[in-house]
Amino acid sequence: MSRAGGGQGGGQSKTSSLGNDQYTRGLQIFNYAEGPLAPDPEISKKEDDNIRLAKEAFAKTPAQDLVLPLRPGYGEEMFNMRTNYFQMSVDTNKELFRYKVRIEPKSDSNARALKNDRKRRQFYKVLFEDQPDFQARGLGIATDYADTLITCGLLYDKTLGPKDYLQVYRSEFEQKGEQNTTAQSSEQKYKVTVTCTGKVSSAELIKYINSRPSDPSDFNSRLDVIQAMNIIVAASPNKDQTIFQAGQNKFFRYPRNVNDRSLRDMYRNCDLTDGLIAVRGYYSSVRTSTSRILLNLNAQCSAFYPEINLLELMYIFAGDPIRPMRHQDLEEFIHRLRVRTVQITREKKTVTREKTIRGFSHKHENVLNRTGKQVFNPDNSPKMKGTKGATHDFGSSDSITFRDDAHSPPKMISVKQYFFKQYGEALRYPEELVVNCGTDDSPKWIPPERCIVMPGQPYRGTLSDLQKTNMLTVAARGPGENARRINGDGLGVIGVSPQSQTLTAFGITINPKMVSVHARLLPAPSLLYHKLSVTYPRLAEWNVRGKKFFSPLTLAKWSWLRLGRAQVPDNSWDTFQKALSDCGMGNIPPDPFHGLHAQLGGSGDDDTNDRAIGDAIAEAKKKELRMLWVILPDNSAAIYSRVKFWADVKHGIHTVCVLQRKLATDQMYYANVAHKFNLKLGGINHKVPGDRLGILDKESTMVVGIDVAHPTPKSIENAPSVVGMVANKDKIFGQWPGSIRIQLSRQEILKTRKVMLEKNDAALPEGKEDMVANIGLMMEERLEAYYFNNHKLPENILIYRDGESLEYNASRIYTNQSVSQGVSEGQYQAVLDLELKPIQEICASNYKKKSTKPPKITIVIVAKRHHTRFYPTNEQYVDKGHFASRADKDKGIPICNPLNGTVVDRGITMQKGWDFYLQSHAALKGTASLEQPFLLEDPADDDDQAKPAHYVVLHDEIGLAGGQLEQITHSLCYQYQIATKAVSVCSPAYYADIICERGRCYLAKYVSMRGKPPGTRFDFDARDLPWTSKVHPG
Repeated sequence: MSRAGGGQGGGQSKTSSLGNDQYTRGLQIFNYAEGPLAPDPEISKKEDDNIRLAKEAFAKTPAQDLVLPLRPGYGEEMFNMRTNYFQMSVDTNKELFRYKVRIEPKSDSNARALKNDRKRRQFYKVLFEDQPDFQARGLGIATDYADTLITCGLLYDKTLGPKDYLQVYRSEFEQKGEQNTTAQSSEQKYKVTVTCTGKVSSAELIKYINSRPSDPSDFNSRLDVIQAMNIIVAASPNKDQTIFQAGQNKFFRYPRNVNDRSLRDMYRNCDLTDGLIAVRGYYSSVRTSTSRILLNLNAQCSAFYPEINLLELMYIFAGDPIRPMRHQDLEEFIHRLRVRTVQITREKKTVTREKTIRGFSHKHENVLNRTGKQVFNPDNSPKMKGTKGATHDFGSSDSITFRDDAHSPPKMISVKQYFFKQYGEALRYPEELVVNCGTDDSPKWIPPERCIVMPGQPYRGTLSDLQKTNMLTVAARGPGENARRINGDGLGVIGVSPQSQTLTAFGITINPKMVSVHARLLPAPSLLYHKLSVTYPRLAEWNVRGKKFFSPLTLAKWSWLRLGRAQVPDNSWDTFQKALSDCGMGNIPPDPFHGLHAQLGGSGDDDTNDRAIGDAIAEAKKKELRMLWVILPDNSAAIYSRVKFWADVKHGIHTVCVLQRKLATDQMYYANVAHKFNLKLGGINHKVPGDRLGILDKESTMVVGIDVAHPTPKSIENAPSVVGMVANKDKIFGQWPGSIRIQLSRQEILKTRKVMLEKNDAALPEGKEDMVANIGLMMEERLEAYYFNNHKLPENILIYRDGESLEYNASRIYTNQSVSQGVSEGQYQAVLDLELKPIQEICASNYKKKSTKPPKITIVIVAKRHHTRFYPTNEQYVDKGHFASRADKDKGIPICNPLNGTVVDRGITMQKGWDFYLQSHAALKGTASLEQPFLLEDPADDDDQAKPAHYVVLHDEIGLAGGQLEQITHSLCYQYQIATKAVSVCSPAYYADIICERGRCYLAKYVSMRGKPPGTRFDFDARDLPWTSKVHPG
């Protein structure tokens, strides 16, 4: 073990080959040996027939009788691309059965409920190995490791009803029949009850996907069959000891055995620094489309802990020797980390245990008996060594002592002494911190040098700036490289290889070649600037040199606010003044000219920093300033959040935050800042011509964006979600004011007050009802703003509703499907019931007051984080203007993404419904993502491979044609006002995301675990928050 912080980790990237592997070299345009192939003509014919039949059915069927709106048609002038879908074939002669599994600990054993995912997986492995019924199924058995089994052939005679099995748990370190070496006091026995719930009707699924789009959606078990197929596909990677599942349908090829030279190279090539590695993996999901079943397979990359000695990991993270100032950060870093201890007893027996780290020992906790109970003095006061209350003063193997009851008479013994007594080998590093692998009430102290980090553990925290940069280097790969990796390693991971027979055992085969689809290219809109001067985007970008804002305003009553060590460069005002003038904005010098200053404490001194920021913004309010240019010393989310809280919520002052280093190094950045100032003042930077907006320009239409931001993994339990709604206020579509509220934690559907109050089982205190996110009230606020600016209510309302993790194969509605984020197909009906209906009711009430006919409403779900990608096969439709690096640009090697404006609405889309994929932007590696608005970069995906947005029409009263909706949506992607680039989702959805993130900023201090001991639990009540909705009216 290195005593100098060596090995994997370190403080900076160590190699220029970071993330490279055998798939890195190759052509940028992906093709198979036989070249590009046309889409399946039979599928294309079936899709065209469906459109004809749908039009005939629509003429006879009222729209309200359809579950989802039918696709109105397809576009023309198509070209071909590959996509990361593979066609699946299912042998319907194979009989597949589904079983419900219940596992109960036996009361006469040492068994406990299997709440840990790893233990459940190990239990199922042992169950399959030991029980003859399961052995007889061979490879034809699969499970979700929760409560579902899928078998090929019957597991037992189901006419006998449920069957019980008695199973003894073995750890992964034990062999069958081997004496228990994991120090359990008795066998862990479980009763396993297996109940057959019926056949998996794959034949009915195939019948369903070949039916007409207007046919009744009467196959109620469709999603059950798809779930069964996902479980079967996951069976092969779950049997591979080098592959770990981390998240639903995500499988990572984790590098094991660091003594292997090739794997040491893998560690080096994937080192994120500071104790983390990047591990590549794949997402797989079974989907249905017109007349075929498909497997979506996409490359993934995530941060993991390396499988190394725990003490070495601690040295990498906190230095060698470990710096005391890093103790608390280190405790948070290893909290809940699973480790393996291997000890050789004096009797030469190997004792292997798996433990979970709770944290470090505090010195004031050190006098405990062997069972971990506090030792008391004769006067009944707690006996302690060290300083009571020194909560950041951790103990070592030398200093932590407890009473050894095994000694006669009992005596106090240190952890160091205990390990020598028990195992006959002295600790090499007794001065280092000892970890608690028990509980607060019953701690178990283990020296970290005796622990090995268990493999396959993803990191759940926030990456540092350097780690983010390194992760981007590893993960952000061009479409050619990603396609090669998916076709090679990806297919191998899920078992599409001659060596794997798991899929074959279930009668499933997967064509190893990516599906080919038809695509079309939508033209980019021209853009209008001052006095209707026109600019024409190229590759989703445009140059504004010599262009003045469409509606420029004057910047007055403003000043700088420097935070901490941040400084304003001497020439900043002159440079900024020129940028304002170039954009057409009037300008008045800042007052005071040299600005305000807030003296900050250290990076962890949140309370001091908060007071300083609050005082400075209060001083700006006294000076009647309308705008502050805030200069940030670093990219601190905590500081940024408090600036926005004090300025937006408490004082009503607009702020534009920038990093000092940007001002010092990037003069062009001042023009970007000018865009933000003009927008916040109420100006319009540019405009899409009306002829590219169709009905939005011809009729009065309010376009709405809705989003929900859930608490981050670092939030306290039960922290609330944030709901945001934005809408245009006029036909220019340049200003998008919004409404914002909190709602109960992780509720995706924006429920009405009545439903939420019933959920709370109590009325809220008077004056606090606004804390409940109410989509009806929010829509009413947007209608009032529209009426104030237009003196009439809109005839149409077009809603873009965020739908992260959208499962798009919807035609039958299920409300019992569990999802992690966003609106899934199982929540479509809930959106219609709990969001559309309250909106309709509010509209009916407000329009009646104005003696106006209620508006036509269309809802489009927008999925931003899905796994569909497209790969050009023809150079004519390739983006050759963007490069992964300056070196590639010098060599003339573009990324070769599809051209922006590429739309795909057939081949992989819904067989019953209306959806499309639109890539409106150009991918730029290293720019800011939606999750980190404080980076202040131009918006784009953090990926070399462009990711299309997925749009699903959930409800349609406006009656737009397919091509019209696609073109309107594409044009709205160019209406984002603070960048000269098209964004990846249409502007209303993008702005809704931003306003939700702003709400999370307001809450950050009050719901974050930052600075709190790991594992701390809180009695949290959202009604005690200082912000629940709206901002300062000033």
